[in-house]
Amino acid sequence: MGVRFQHTVLALAVSQLFFGSVYAAAIGNLQQVKLQQNQLLLQTDNQMQLQIELLKPDVFRLQATDGQSFSGAGDKAASIVLPQTYAPVQYQWTDQGDHQLLTTSAMALRVYKKPLTIALYKADNKTLLFKELQPVEISKEN
Repeated sequence: MGVRFQHTVLALAVSQLFFGSVYAAAIGNLQQVKLQQNQLLLQTDNQMQLQIELLKPDVFRLQATDGQSFSGAGDKAASIVLPQTYAPVQYQWTDQGDHQLLTTSAMALRVYKKPLTIALYKADNKTLLFKELQPVEISKEN
């Protein structure tokens, strides 16, 4: 029994040495927002970042990172995202107390502050299409 335990501990130690450790960190609470044309960059209190790219009034791309750069279209890390040019999307960004509201002519995206989660609604901001039940966790490697 003691030998089996030692082999298990040794195997775990060797795997950590070669593969490093991986853990998930909660994205945290919304702290800062930078608005740009067709893009919003959200910073959290855990130094995580969330990027919302508006591609069309009814299409957006959402990326999250632990402070590293975001993968662009055509990047190997985002190989399913093809480079395309999109026209500017008209949007409004308003503070609603417990959440920020991003609206276009086709959708309403609620970005809840504590913890940072999102919910997607039709343009009426009443018909729910999607809602995160818990915050995103981002894997980190050491």
